[in-house]
Amino acid sequence: MDQFISAMGQEDAALLIDCQSDKVLEEVVFPDSSHTILVCNSNVKHQLGASEYPVRVQQCKVVEKALGKRFGEQNFPNGLRDATPSMVEDLRKANALDDVHYRRAKHVVTENERCQVRSCTAVPRFVQT
Repeated sequence: MDQFISAMGQEDAALLIDCQSDKVLEEVVFPDSSHTILVCNSNVKHQLGASEYPVRVQQCKVVEKALGKRFGEQNFPNGLRDATPSMVEDLRKANALDDVHYRRAKHVVTENERCQVRSCTAVPRFVQT
């Protein structure tokens, strides 16, 4: 992703990227130049296989199966990406998720929603890729 941003990024703008297709969905121009974004290199090496990441991926797959069972598998071709917060809440109320799976799913769907809403509140300029 670092190389993608380096190649596609524009001054005074952020990119909304679709990580499944590697396409820029939106270039979001910052309307207020009084803010500064600072990018830092922590030099921390990440080894996803040796972290909790694989466990969390598996937990999300469990939630995807529960969503498919309750709402129809055809409605989730992209997994949790196609779910809404209300669907996750519905699974919780139906006791179809334990607390850990609920929290994983809620994080994914609210982050996706937050990015979509935030990008719409800025001044968008669509980028051709």
